[in-house]
Amino acid sequence: MRNHRPTQTLSDYLVIAGLNSFACTLFILSLFFWTRTRFGFTDGQNLLLGVVQGAIYVFAARWGGSFSDRIGHDRCFGLGITGMALATLPGWMLPDPWGPYVMMAFFITSMGFTWPALQAAVIRVPGKLTIPRRLGIYNVIWSSTGAIGFFASGAIFRWNPDAVIWGAGLIFIAELAWIALRRGSGPEPGAPPPSLPPSPEQTHRKKRFLWGGLMANSLAFFMTGAFSTLAPHLGERLGLTESLAIWLASAQLFARSLSFVFFWKWEGWHYRASWSLIALWAGPVFLAGMFFAPSVGIVLACCILFGVVIGLSYYMSIYYALDYGPDKGAGGGMHESLIGFGFLAGPLSGALGIAVFHATEAAQTVIVVVAILLSLAATLKFRHLGTPA
Repeated sequence: MRNHRPTQTLSDYLVIAGLNSFACTLFILSLFFWTRTRFGFTDGQNLLLGVVQGAIYVFAARWGGSFSDRIGHDRCFGLGITGMALATLPGWMLPDPWGPYVMMAFFITSMGFTWPALQAAVIRVPGKLTIPRRLGIYNVIWSSTGAIGFFASGAIFRWNPDAVIWGAGLIFIAELAWIALRRGSGPEPGAPPPSLPPSPEQTHRKKRFLWGGLMANSLAFFMTGAFSTLAPHLGERLGLTESLAIWLASAQLFARSLSFVFFWKWEGWHYRASWSLIALWAGPVFLAGMFFAPSVGIVLACCILFGVVIGLSYYMSIYYALDYGPDKGAGGGMHESLIGFGFLAGPLSGALGIAVFHATEAAQTVIVVVAILLSLAATLKFRHLGTPA
């Protein structure tokens, strides 16, 4: 990888990550409520919109990560943020039902060039903090601001549904302004990059855990993608307004943020197969509870526990991806690409369920069954790798 000098400090990158997470979450998770209100989208149409999101992100994130290693992480995420602003600011004015699909495609392509580069920048900028501490702070910041973004979208949506789209665009503009103002504040050339702490594990064992973490995270986002696209239907089933349904669904995001604090402070899960198996099997149980529980209280409890499981899966994936190998942009791109695969497979399973069984409840059943089967397959694969518990 070419040596591209950072143009920001670690604190600057963390601010950008926080703003970016707020705006991305505001747009992506609120979009499915917006399409329902603006164009009367059915669950099937929203699931197909989720399929577009996942299908594009699988490739965009992988390409974006490798591209950032070539041209520089700062340039890459600057291009990505610019693209997201261009997608959202005019995108909400597209008058036809195909408009959300075009907006989503352009937005997700740009996002693929943003997150892997930001993650690599956080890891590579010189400073005193170790890699685990940087990842801990990074995870807490982006997950917290993302949860706040989705929670705030309930009030924003009630005030003006279109504001969840163009409001995200304004935040992207604010990010670009911050980058321009802080450009040149980075460390002096030649400052040594932070090094990973020595690990007692062998390289081949790290690779095994890398793939175990990536599988768990892909499954987690398979379930998250399905739940996000069907959240409006969940609110209707429980008799909730759009705003209350958004707030209920955001419980998993706040729980994920709190779990990041725990998994940052306690490192006992590092390179332990038992925790990977927990991440693989607990998710489908709580997903079933969110879809089929008869009361708001039980659904809320399942949302919280689901968020903790998602937090563990995500943390394993990003930690193992950035702990293994020298190309941090490519590692982050692989981590984000498998998130895209999960977001693709989840809505696609729901859409196929609706097409075959003509009922959202049947589609939810299909999603839960597929999640269980994927958990079984990933468990067999993970155990086949011979990683000790």
